Amino acid sequence: ALTEDSFNSLYYLKEISGSLQFNTIPSMSTITLPNLRIIRGQDTFASSGGPVSLLVQSFTNGSLNLPSLTEVSNGRAVFVSTSGTCGFLTVRWTDILSNGLLPDYSNSGCSSPSTDCSSCSSGHCWSSGSLYCQNLTKTVCPHGCGRCFKSSGGGSYQCCSDLCAAGC
Repeated sequence: ALTEDSFNSLYYLKEISGSLQFNTIPSMSTITLPNLRIIRGQDTFASSGGPVSLLVQSFTNGSLNLPSLTEVSNGRAVFVSTSGTCGFLTVRWTDILSNGLLPDYSNSGCSSPSTDCSSCSSGHCWSSGSLYCQNLTKTVCPHGCGRCFKSSGGGSYQCCSDLCAAGC
């Protein structure tokens, strides 16, 4: 049987140059890639709505956690037949997706978020609990910043260099 331990080799994964697909994953309660920061989308899946870099399909009754994901450089995120795995509804996708793209969860089977993000300072998360909070690096930035970070001590947001991918 497939378990979360089956994905242990992906634990340290930080960057994907192409695309990421989760398709028909049976009997899984949780998949967590805690260190994945960027999906570049250099190779994407074709769809009628444009290129797709993150595809989650037929994954039900579990949770998909990508708490460090801060950027999808090219392409959209699409969720199909994922009822019961609806944590992605509480993610602030405008902070992750580039070029003003929005995720497509019209065929997901999810209608309202069931995830409690109250323990997250950003108010956004992949799953309930502070381990799965979304760290915002774009939509909270001062005017003129592409990405930013919060200075130490809880201070103000500072701009990242334009040369940095997925934040600083």
